[in-house]
Amino acid sequence: MIWFEHPPVCVIDWAKPGKIRQVSSVEVAAEELLKWPKTKKREKAATLLADAVAGMADMAKTKKAFEEAAKEADVWVVPIEGHDGTRFFLREFLRTWQGVAFSGQN
Repeated sequence: MIWFEHPPVCVIDWAKPGKIRQVSSVEVAAEELLKWPKTKKREKAATLLADAVAGMADMAKTKKAFEEAAKEADVWVVPIEGHDGTRFFLREFLRTWQGVAFSGQN
């Protein structure tokens, strides 16, 4: 396996909505990427993942491209650790709530 630097990229499993995958390797990233709609960001990530397998890609750039493709596919989530050590996940699009930009003010 070829590993990404910590922390893993967390995504919603496209085939199993509600299931979160913590992607920490090139191989798992490629497996997830194949489930998403074809876009330019997905293709860029796929190219970098293939280059990583061949030992010819910068791993930080490869991970970033995978994250960008995940955001575009609307499956990227942010892991949040609660005050008691429990983990939950926040979808990036929750920055808006009920169609109104969330600013922390009423």
